[in-house]
Amino acid sequence: MQNKPLICERALVIAAACAMTVAIGLYAFRAAPTIPVFDGWLWISQLRAFDVAGFLPAVWEFGFRAQEHIYLIPSLAFLATASIFDGSYRPFALTSFALLVVLGLLFYRLARSLGTGPLAALLAFLVVVSFRQYHNVLFGFQFGLVLSLVAGVIAIDVADRYRSPRGLAGAIALGVLASFSSGAGIFALGLVLAVRATEWRRRSALVVAATYAIFVGLLGLALYLDATQRPHFLGRIFAELRARPVAQVIVDWVDIVGGGVAVGGAATLVGLVVLCSVAWNVAVDVRQHRRLRALPAIALFSLVSTLAIACIRSPIYDLASRWAVFAAPAIVAVIIWSSRALSSRSLQRGLIVSLTGAFAVWLAANQYVEAVGYAKQLDPWALRVRTDLASLRAGEPITNEQLRQDRINPTLPNAIGTIARYYVERFPDRVTSDDQVALVQGLPQSVAWQARLTPDGDGLALTGHGYAYKHVECTFPSGCHVQLVAELSASGAGTLGIIVREPGGNERNVNLPLPDDGALHVQTIAVDVANGDGVDPYAFSTSQSDRVRIRSFGIVVSRIAQKSP
Repeated sequence: MQNKPLICERALVIAAACAMTVAIGLYAFRAAPTIPVFDGWLWISQLRAFDVAGFLPAVWEFGFRAQEHIYLIPSLAFLATASIFDGSYRPFALTSFALLVVLGLLFYRLARSLGTGPLAALLAFLVVVSFRQYHNVLFGFQFGLVLSLVAGVIAIDVADRYRSPRGLAGAIALGVLASFSSGAGIFALGLVLAVRATEWRRRSALVVAATYAIFVGLLGLALYLDATQRPHFLGRIFAELRARPVAQVIVDWVDIVGGGVAVGGAATLVGLVVLCSVAWNVAVDVRQHRRLRALPAIALFSLVSTLAIACIRSPIYDLASRWAVFAAPAIVAVIIWSSRALSSRSLQRGLIVSLTGAFAVWLAANQYVEAVGYAKQLDPWALRVRTDLASLRAGEPITNEQLRQDRINPTLPNAIGTIARYYVERFPDRVTSDDQVALVQGLPQSVAWQARLTPDGDGLALTGHGYAYKHVECTFPSGCHVQLVAELSASGAGTLGIIVREPGGNERNVNLPLPDDGALHVQTIAVDVANGDGVDPYAFSTSQSDRVRIRSFGIVVSRIAQKSP
């Protein structure tokens, strides 16, 4: 019969793991944007090419890559499910979250199988299932990075655990899956072969090595062909790598490794400890067992991946949260090795438990504050994108200035305006969903004063002294940003404006004059109003002899984003 302290310890571990999983799952569901932000527009451009030209031309144009690494599996997943999910990115964000939980459970099982206690195994779980991964659980397009790491780690574990031809075949298949999810998978596939290297004779080893070299070469060739639209692709990469100081790359590597759990000076300290510990323990483990086992190989996979990031991204000024997932396996390996070393010494169990608990609480608190702060920062960005997409749907073009301000990735092709319009037409409901943006379209039917509205081709003609308007109410608790987008022409004097009617009877009027040239123009005017205010966006004809022709009349009402602390 198990003693009571052990039962309580296991219950505590299960409760802590479940609580963290639920908390991060709710965070992902509530905060993950449903519309494209940043690199998410790459998938929309691929979807547009796929819909317009078909599969093979889309492959030729894009190669389903993300910058310098292949992103085949995530791109295919989005193409296959975009219609099912109505273009939402949240399902992919939740996929990242689920993959992190799978990886955390794998590390928990691995830690327990190697003789660590439940609390150390819990720490291994919490390094992966943590708020430090906020970037990967918010942005759906990041799930390929997580999938690559998860498939790579499982591939290495399978190669070591199931030492049979079927086990090797399964591990290689997982390594290929990791390779086509992001570039890091290449390292996992190489380590799978290294884990099994002692079982091959010299001729077999040469065949396997040659096959792997051919596979890597084919991937490199595919990547180069995919990037033919980018002039001097390989030359630019090599030139950038040569220009980077080795010392700076190493410093950045240390920070990325430590960034798996912390930022700032703490990241540097953690990174140094992890690198030294991995180097020592891998050497000891290989010398003792005369081969490379799963845990050292997983730690090496982590370090090689983070080194590749440092080489590509150096100099690094801010540690990106998305890189934390690549650093996590090395940190987990250090936790497992440290726990085994401590358990072999006569240290008081209460001290170990107290230190472990204090570290876990500190870790979770700091990561939570960082993650929540980023979500508050992300919310206004996503709202701004959504507002401008609704304006685009109402008839207003998106300007280059808006592209820079609204986190629509500037590295995308010059056709981003076309891609954004495609998205608006393909997923019109997604633009105004989530109770953030309301879009009121249609020609105005209400008139005031002596104004008259008569049909005029595909629009309406406004004549007489007065105005035509649509009435809307501000229902967002934080207030509303009301934007009128109209395509109209004026012969004579006319204005476009918005009347704000406050509950107490006060009124204010914002307006702008219309060009008196008889040509159609897209005109925009906006105003911020409080909750409960009535708003009358209008077109105004100054006198009986003036005429305003209205071809479209769209009102975009978006909530005013709460200020971040």
